[in-house]
Amino acid sequence: MINRFEINLANANEYVEGKTYSEILARELRREGFYSKNFLFSFFDWSIVEQVEQTGNYRKSNPDSIFALTKEELEWTSEKGLNDVKSLTDQYKTPGVVVYDIKKFEQSKFRHEYFFKDKSKKLESLIGIGKLIF
Repeated sequence: MINRFEINLANANEYVEGKTYSEILARELRREGFYSKNFLFSFFDWSIVEQVEQTGNYRKSNPDSIFALTKEELEWTSEKGLNDVKSLTDQYKTPGVVVYDIKKFEQSKFRHEYFFKDKSKKLESLIGIGKLIF
């Protein structure tokens, strides 16, 4: 069974230590047991959550791969300047995050793209789905 959860980011403040979007996301993923190097994280629009739960993927155009971040890539700092949660999810009316088992994927030659190792078992790679509340 896929674990569904919600992460409230409404009170995030990028100027207050411990309250940034990335810090709150990391803290809540850790609380759910998902914040480790064993997982990949993809952002998507919650309006297609049923598709994700039925197919294991949020992508229709290329259902054999995902674009995802590792734990290290998800950790945003001003020094890195990469992967700010708010900017990564701004394109979605109601954003969500999908948590995948990294062992079920092979990394593509393109950055952040991963292919399902066993295309017939995509749902087995799906660990959790979280709704992000801004």
